Parts: sequence; C-alpha cells; structure tokens
Amino acid sequence: MDGYRTLNELCGMLHIKKSTAYELMASGEIDYVEICRKRFIKEAEICEFFERRAVTKNRRHSAKRRRRKISKRSRVDGGTIDSFVLPKVANGKTG
Repeated sequence: MDGYRTLNELCGMLHIKKSTAYELMASGEIDYVEICRKRFIKEAEICEFFERRAVTKNRRHSAKRRRRKISKRSRVDGGTIDSFVLPKVANGKTG
C-alpha cells in the first residue's frame, strides 16, 4: 500500500522497539489502521509525530536549567550529600 508503513518499518525509522511502538499506538500518539491483525501507519502520521516531538533550542536549555536547580538542592547544611555522616554503630545499636 502506498503511503503506509508496517510496524516493523516504523520501528526501523524511529529506532524503537516494538513494545514502544505499541505503547505509542495505545496512547493515541500514533494513529494506525489494522487489517487482519496487521497494523499500518500513514507516512504523514509519522511526519506529524516527528513534528510534535521536535526538540527546540529553548526546550533543551530549560532542561539544563532544571538539572542545575536539582543539583543545588542536593546540598545539606553547606556541604554535599557525600559529606553527610551517619551515626556510629556500637554493639549493633545506633548512638
């Protein structure tokens, strides 16, 4: 069929596993046609999926900012989490 791709072709184009493709179809992110238990996806639908998932420059930078904020929150009393000292254990009891 012209203009349609099989599930295996979709997986090859997107470099994803079949299970991921099934999840995308079940969630409605990718529409498909099922004929005799075989799924076909319109090429136009694949292009629309790429456009919806496109990462812009601004979104990429905002993700970096979020990672920086998380790392700043990982400080404990001016030191890092690595310098946090656990209580000493004597004879199986914490003290």
